[in-house]
Amino acid sequence: MQTPDRTKPMIFFTDIDGTLVDDAKQISAETLAALGEFLSRGNLLTVSTGRALPSALQLLEHLGIAGRENVWLSTYNGALIYDTFRRREILRRGIAPALVRRVFDAAQAFGIHIQTYSDTAVLAEEDNAQLQYYLKLQKLPGEIVPEIEAALEKEPCKILAVDFSNPANVLAFREEAIRQFGSELNIFRSNDFLLEFVAPGVDKGSALHCLCDQTGIPIAQTVSAGDAENDAPMIREAAVGCAMKNGESPLRAHADYVTQADNNHSGVAEILKRFCL
Repeated sequence: MQTPDRTKPMIFFTDIDGTLVDDAKQISAETLAALGEFLSRGNLLTVSTGRALPSALQLLEHLGIAGRENVWLSTYNGALIYDTFRRREILRRGIAPALVRRVFDAAQAFGIHIQTYSDTAVLAEEDNAQLQYYLKLQKLPGEIVPEIEAALEKEPCKILAVDFSNPANVLAFREEAIRQFGSELNIFRSNDFLLEFVAPGVDKGSALHCLCDQTGIPIAQTVSAGDAENDAPMIREAAVGCAMKNGESPLRAHADYVTQADNNHSGVAEILKRFCL
């Protein structure tokens, strides 16, 4: 592990859920103060999440983070990178509508809820309890469409299979999905209930490299923080990859540093003070 030079510009990449915010989706005063000091030194904060852009923006605005200079968002697990200060897309990598149709068909045949996204809403072909619970959690509008491929105005950034009632169903569908689409899509869990599909080569680690290229800040000046399987690529790729105390065991095993505090007790502030401030 090579610790970044604190006298030079840095990028801090942090997941949201289970990392930056507590279980009530709030940010501690200690963490907010540490982020403010980090940004005041001319560094870049990139909030890296599997959430859709509208959901992530809404939450960061509520937390008082979005819209600050040098605050970027890596959403849909790295498929869309967004500058919250200038309100513009930096990068977008989508999935072809014909492939979206095939994934929907496979999920429906398997018996698991499947959805994708427009720029403003969650799109699904069937209304059910899984969809409604997801919309409530993410505070997003939903739209039921008769045929997903025809409803897409542009290539969506991700597809999501959901089963909040039976996580084993998510694992089983993951095996089937990798068998069918593993050569065409990147497929991974973001938690026990959600299976993510994004374009090949898209993940939080590829977004980290993209932002370093965009800003000219070297990989050696990066620190990342996360708690789940979808955070693993940016934990591996950052100069210092940090796993939360509350993180999944495989992630903690491969991290450069594991926090002593969890997400409910300012674990991100601990990382910033140890490696960035």
